[in-house]
Amino acid sequence: RCVLIDFSQVDSRLFPSWEMNFVAFNGVNNQMVRKYSENGLFQPYDFSASQAIDFLREVARQVQLDASEKPKSLLSWFKS
Repeated sequence: RCVLIDFSQVDSRLFPSWEMNFVAFNGVNNQMVRKYSENGLFQPYDFSASQAIDFLREVARQVQLDASEKPKSLLSWFKS
């Protein structure tokens, strides 16, 4: 199921470094879920457009933070 959450003119991309990817739900902490839900359950179809965008911004920050904290594999040093 795909839902259009917002349609408006933008000056720049909200997530310029994002590509199609999957973020595992276990990467989303309970505190974040409680912040954006009324009943503590993850129900993104109930989010308003601004809630959905704020949630995605927060997930993006967390993913970026997690990526910066992960040690690089030996193979990654040889890829350019």
